Amino acid sequence: MFQYKKIICFLGVLVCFAITGAGEVHFRKGDRIGLFGDSITQGGSYAAYLQMFLAGTDVQIINIGLSGDTSSAGVRRIPTLLKHVDMNVVCYMLGVNDVKPQFFKTPEMDDAKKAVFDNFRKSASKSIELYQQNGKRVMISTPCAYNQYSGAHTWNVPYKDSVGVAGISAISRELAAKYKIPFFDIQTPTRGLFQKFPKVKFAPDRLHPERFVHVIIAANLARQWGLSPDIGDVRITGNSAVVKAGKVENLKRENNTVSFDYTPARLPIGSCNDVEKARKYYDLDTLINRETLSVTDLPAGEYDLFADGEKLGRFSAEQLKKGIKLTSLATPHQKRADENMKMQKEIEDTMRYYSINYRFRFIVECYAKKNYDDAEQRRAYMKKWCENGQKDRRLARNFRSVYEQFLKHIDGREKEIVTRSRILAERLHNASRPSVCRMLLKPVK
Repeated sequence: MFQYKKIICFLGVLVCFAITGAGEVHFRKGDRIGLFGDSITQGGSYAAYLQMFLAGTDVQIINIGLSGDTSSAGVRRIPTLLKHVDMNVVCYMLGVNDVKPQFFKTPEMDDAKKAVFDNFRKSASKSIELYQQNGKRVMISTPCAYNQYSGAHTWNVPYKDSVGVAGISAISRELAAKYKIPFFDIQTPTRGLFQKFPKVKFAPDRLHPERFVHVIIAANLARQWGLSPDIGDVRITGNSAVVKAGKVENLKRENNTVSFDYTPARLPIGSCNDVEKARKYYDLDTLINRETLSVTDLPAGEYDLFADGEKLGRFSAEQLKKGIKLTSLATPHQKRADENMKMQKEIEDTMRYYSINYRFRFIVECYAKKNYDDAEQRRAYMKKWCENGQKDRRLARNFRSVYEQFLKHIDGREKEIVTRSRILAERLHNASRPSVCRMLLKPVK
């Protein structure tokens, strides 16, 4: 029996739980990872930013989120996903819609709350088993932080821990142990934002994060999936270099002038408005973007640092001894990463179109009870469905929205949309391969 005291205990554990499986890598070259979530996944940006952060790993991220989805509703759409979505890994991210506010306005455990938790455990288990039976590797994540005690109209109410989300998170961890699958925590970082900066509107409705928070979610997922925090870690002493990340060749030292060929382990995080705003509230560089160069035995004075002939900055011998952050400089690798980040919008839009195409198929197959392989038949069914209307107005409105988006963005381009996501992922991968640059450090005369 699921006990309320376990939720309270889990809240305490979650605070200190920073990185799940640190040191383990949960993705492989060529993986196609589907994010099986709700509206935070479907309409959010973290999927595209996750693709950007994993650039160079030859991993493709696929957004298979569905707005309003619960754990039990998620089970119903798995057959359509297995049929039409080419993925070999699934990250289970449902649960927040199971926690209805009417059941969780008070922290005390009761039959209604217990029924919610029991249903989530049963439905999530069935989803995991269905995916595994069909040869998919499965991972599971906590939902984002959610504050059911207040909303957009009560921002003066301090954030309180969500008993519902804590319970879902505890069960997710329990299922990870049961099925021996990786478990990840995105509740801690998002919850921490609410608590540390109570006056900042990270999520207008205390549920759906702003775009820059999606950057933080993506960075935490990338790190917990196994992305190393170190891009480059070089320490030069005398004529030798200790390299913990990256590659150094052809090191030369003469009259306190140091030169070497340097290749980082991967490109750094590219800059954009969302990333820079996220940096105001979260240390992204320590998490997945560390690139340090230190030279320990230089005489006192100032030194100019160059990369491929371009000056990066001037530093004292003491600064160089402590180590300088290359990610804060306009290195050739940073410039390439900034240029690659311009692909983020195109990747996000393509993921959104892919999601619309999948949702269109799911609605037709689920409610028509037929497998319409012909696109014209699918359109005809949906048009008739929307014209006739349904008793469930919310469902009808949602279906009509999907139909209208399909006609606007997808109609006649189904195959193109399906292949474009993979093409973009491959293009980003190829553009993100680190290259060698010549570094030069010389004293200022």
